This record gives sequence, structure tokens and C-alpha cells, in this order.
Amino acid sequence: MPVSTKGSVKHISPTELETMGYECWISNSLLFSFRPGLETIEKAGGLHEFSGWNHGIFTDSGGFQILREKFFLRIGDEGVHFKNPFDQSEVLLSPEQSMIIQMRLRSDVAMCLDDVPAFNSTPFRIADSLRRTTDWAKRCLAAHSPHPASRSRALPASPRTRARHPRALPASPRTRPLSVALPMTA
Repeated sequence: MPVSTKGSVKHISPTELETMGYECWISNSLLFSFRPGLETIEKAGGLHEFSGWNHGIFTDSGGFQILREKFFLRIGDEGVHFKNPFDQSEVLLSPEQSMIIQMRLRSDVAMCLDDVPAFNSTPFRIADSLRRTTDWAKRCLAAHSPHPASRSRALPASPRTRARHPRALPASPRTRPLSVALPMTA
């Protein structure tokens, strides 16, 4: 899946991605909330209209930014404290706020906020991360609702998808709810 961190895949146009057969990409919801800001994306009509991408868009929760020293400040059960890299302000990203951001962006699949431990973390840190991510997933699911900003239409499947999967989304618009991706636990 191509990464469209800021609303475009570097060096490749949406048309070129379609030609290559891609039907979705993933974007960074936390960075969009910082710049250009949720109001700008909403004025455009959501991420699809902002980016010119007429296929599926997944948005990450912002949790992966825990691994980036220039963003991450601290973590607790209430959420993650980040530093906005553009204005240096401190921002608390809670599971609920992460869902609100992703709903306002009108993504097709929203990821729940997760606590991402570093590769060399201790077993205690990994267990704490699993506990926290599971708790946050429950809070994300509770916070998710049919939001006024959720997409009001389904995007039609590409001709290539319809050829391979005749039951794919029809070409005519219909309502498709935002999905929430939850972590897998044992």
C-alpha cells in the first residue's frame, strides 16, 4: 500500500498509481491535523477531494509517531503527548481525539491509537504497550460513531477491480461507513 503521508505519494501522481493497479493508500492523520489542519481538509470536502484520490484511504492513528524523537514527549494511559513540529506546541492525542481527527478527515479506514514500543524494548514495556493498546482500542471503538464528517458516498470500484471481483462496489454512489481497524490480540 503506498504511503501518502501528506496527501500525495512522492513522485507519483494519482493517475499513475491507478495505472499501476493501486486502489488504496495510507495517510498520516496526526500530521494532517497539524498542517494544513483539519479545517483546510474539511473545506476541501475531505482527504479524497483534497488529494484528488478517488479510491480507498486508510489513516493511521498517530501512534507510530511515538518512535520519532522529534514528535514524542511522553505517554500515559490518557494518551500520547506529542510536540507539534511546526509550532512546537504540546498536543495530547487521546484515543478519542484520534478518532475525531480521522472522522473529520473522512478516511475510509481509521486505525485505533496504539502504543508502539521500540524494537529493543523490555518485556515489561511490551506487555504494558499491549495492555494500553487494547484499552485504547476499546476507547476508540466507543468514540467512533456515524459522524457528520464521515463520507457520504462510496467511491466506485475501478474497472480493474470490477473485472476481477464482479461483486465489488458498484459504480453508482451509495453510503459506506467509516471502518475502524482494531489491533489483534491473543
